[in-house]
Amino acid sequence: MDIGLFTYITGIATLIGVVLQFRDVFPAHRELRKTIVLVMIGVFVGTLLGALQRVNVTVAAPLTWFPVLVAALLLILFIILVGALFAQEKERRKELYIAFGWFLVAVLLVLGTGTLATRESSKETQLLSIDELLVLVDSNVSKGNYDAAIRWLEYIRDRVSRQDPRFESASKRIDDLKRKQLAQPQPSLNK
Repeated sequence: MDIGLFTYITGIATLIGVVLQFRDVFPAHRELRKTIVLVMIGVFVGTLLGALQRVNVTVAAPLTWFPVLVAALLLILFIILVGALFAQEKERRKELYIAFGWFLVAVLLVLGTGTLATRESSKETQLLSIDELLVLVDSNVSKGNYDAAIRWLEYIRDRVSRQDPRFESASKRIDDLKRKQLAQPQPSLNK
């Protein structure tokens, strides 16, 4: 991904502008500063999205409800923060900052409970036998999903002792899959 120098410059300028807006520096030029910051945010996001358009990402894992929930909460949090930064009245700005604080606490609680939920799913993985894990490996290899197969093999290797013959077998298979993966034609990032 080639983001470019222009994106870095506009990103830094946007951060400086947001800090100036947050601190209410130069109160006589509040409207001009607000306009400049909004334009810089637009330019930064536009150039970043332009750079990301050329990136081809394939996701092997299914999208679950938790990342979508976290993304939605972070978007709402960002909207509240931008609203607070650009609020005219001090009382309204104060209310939005308070809402931002409470919403931040809620997001952190959701993230904490989500971490506990992921631990529960990892307990389910621990209940799988080595034979069941090998079936998952074979399934991923047949689909050409070498990354997932390698992760399962590494998990198998972590579960058995070094003296176990399955440890050496899993290590050899990981090396073979990595060679196969490197032999595959890689998608170009610059389309």
